[in-house]
Amino acid sequence: MTAILEHLPPDSSVVECLGLMSISFNDQWRAQALGQIERDPTVLDRLVAVCPDWEDIVETVLEANQRRPIKAGQVRGR
Repeated sequence: MTAILEHLPPDSSVVECLGLMSISFNDQWRAQALGQIERDPTVLDRLVAVCPDWEDIVETVLEANQRRPIKAGQVRGR
């Protein structure tokens, strides 16, 4: 996800982009997205309306990280 956003400008006005930013490995993008999601309770509703499987996507990312924690230093060093 972070690699996709690195080739596109992160645009927090686009709900799909905001969703990807919220689960990105880029600390700044993630913090920006999560802050906006907290300030605007409609963001998650709009994201689920566009991508009904969003909850499953987030759960899958969390489960993968629990099975094999992602080492942030290694990912960023690539």
